[in-house]
Amino acid sequence: MMVMRTVGRYEIVGRLGRGGMSAAYKAKAPVTGRIVALKVLDPRDELFVQLAGEERLRQVFLEEARVMGEISHPHVAKVLDCDHDNGLPFIVLEYFAHSLGDFIGESYRVERPSRAISVTKACVYLLQALKGLERLHFSGIVHRDIKPFNLMITDDDRIKIIDFGLSRIRGEEKMKIPGLQVGSPFYAAPEQELHPEKADERADLYSLGVLAYRMLTGHLPAEEGGQLAPPSRYRSDLNGSWDELIMRSIAKKPADRF
Repeated sequence: MMVMRTVGRYEIVGRLGRGGMSAAYKAKAPVTGRIVALKVLDPRDELFVQLAGEERLRQVFLEEARVMGEISHPHVAKVLDCDHDNGLPFIVLEYFAHSLGDFIGESYRVERPSRAISVTKACVYLLQALKGLERLHFSGIVHRDIKPFNLMITDDDRIKIIDFGLSRIRGEEKMKIPGLQVGSPFYAAPEQELHPEKADERADLYSLGVLAYRMLTGHLPAEEGGQLAPPSRYRSDLNGSWDELIMRSIAKKPADRF
């Protein structure tokens, strides 16, 4: 794990977390003092580095900056800068203090129950996330990792989609590594496990359907008697329309979704 005080012109003021390919920091921009989020290429698994190759990982990391940099939308996080520090690539993004995962209280043990939120609030967040995904899909981008901690909440209560490290542009696949998991357990569409390169826009709708289920019930979809329990099983103010919408979104076969 790298410990650093500055990256390029940016002063590191805290650590935000890390993923398989990168570490994220809270940083301060020069001159303005603006607080930003800074992602540094820092693969966690040495075996992963050996399989993919350092140069390929660098290309994929910078591709994330390029993909995000081309998108301008109220519900997609903005890339503010991208540079190298002594050969180490980094991406600078808008900083948000809270995520949807924080809001619903999802823990690192994802299968544990979380907090259910109001139907009104869930509708607002879902519509905003859908608008962000619509913009991505219009550009041929499949996110492939929609989950509560990749949906940030702004100070004025708007959703912003972040983390395009696993995204795929139509007709392209960044990294083909046998056994590489694309997406997050419980939220990734079934087709991403076997054929991640074939996952299309419907994979993102599946993930958002699982997220909707979780927001409204506090639970992940689970089988009862060989079938998935509808969300209305957990709360009485959800009617059949909600059941139909969500259950269709999380159908195992992409063709059975929207």
